[in-house]
Amino acid sequence: MVLPKSEPHPDAVVLLHAATVLGLQLSRIVLSLEGRHRLAGEFMLQAMDGRLGVAEMESRLADFEVPAQNFLLASLTVEDGGRLADVHIELWRHGVASASLKRNNRLHVAVSADVADDLLVHCAGVAASIGISAPSAVANIQRALQESLWALGSARANKVGLAHYAQGPSWLGLTGFEEGTALVRRLLGPIFDYEQSQDGDLILTLRTYLNSQRSWQKTAAALFAHRQTIIYRMRKIGELTGLDMGETSTVAQLWFALQIHEAMHQ
Repeated sequence: MVLPKSEPHPDAVVLLHAATVLGLQLSRIVLSLEGRHRLAGEFMLQAMDGRLGVAEMESRLADFEVPAQNFLLASLTVEDGGRLADVHIELWRHGVASASLKRNNRLHVAVSADVADDLLVHCAGVAASIGISAPSAVANIQRALQESLWALGSARANKVGLAHYAQGPSWLGLTGFEEGTALVRRLLGPIFDYEQSQDGDLILTLRTYLNSQRSWQKTAAALFAHRQTIIYRMRKIGELTGLDMGETSTVAQLWFALQIHEAMHQ
């Protein structure tokens, strides 16, 4: 509230009344904004999971004032995850309509394709990593999600704050998520197939083994398992994939595939 510097000042009762009215109005705005944010999150979840038809997606996205035929999907992550909770408010303060969903420690935000990169960085904070899809129509929102996740992985791997899909440096020598998905399927697919029918903890063991400098003892300690159990699981991985687990090139390929899988996991 701005008051004149000169005398006389407005009556204190009038000021109190004005402050009360402003407070009530602000509360209504916040409640409305949070209600809208909750509905947007529900929509984004259903749309990204493929549970809505195109016509319904177009109608509902328009309700959030995001253009259904020309939007960007941005995927964000930050060490201080609490910061992500305020991104939709910061966008609103800057007059940017959005629909967002926080999922698996990442925030996915749909905004108009004309929103500037600098504004997204400002609203998310300079500590955030941001991956942005190509401009998309809502009918292709699942592809846009894959693009934004790939761009986010590229941003983090190349240590830049923001990356656009199919622009800038490549990630692990690959140009797009289709190549990455094919690599993951070729190298890790047999393990995923095995774990669907068996309780082997092979992916967890592989990830821990690679993060433990390929040490049997450190892996066993981290997983509270016997050393021989870890050796058996790693041999099983070699058997399923047809790869020699003693080769450095094999380990590098599996590490690449794991990095891509974890980045693309929604």
